[in-house]
Amino acid sequence: MFKNSSGTEIGQLAKAWINLDGTGTISIRNQFNVSSITDVATGIYKITFTTAMPNADYVVVTTSGESSAGFSVLHDSGAGNYRAPTVNDFLVRHADDQGTQYDRRQVAVVVFGD
Repeated sequence: MFKNSSGTEIGQLAKAWINLDGTGTISIRNQFNVSSITDVATGIYKITFTTAMPNADYVVVTTSGESSAGFSVLHDSGAGNYRAPTVNDFLVRHADDQGTQYDRRQVAVVVFGD
């Protein structure tokens, strides 16, 4: 947390982040506060925190670097099946605009929260 000279909060640092390769045998390139990743299914990754979040109301920002069109969906186990985030982990799904899931070579995720 950053405060100004009056003691008013003016910003926060990320609580966790990860750069991962989601193809083949998935691997972590670099991370902060991430203990493990799990390849749930094609294009779906579970991110597990080293230190649990104080609540499950955190914000996740994710993207993937690929030349094909696509989008990232949080807390989705595929086919629109919502899986609520927990204080310990969350899901990220990468798919194209038709809903076809793809593993991604470059996946970046940042988490902000209390």
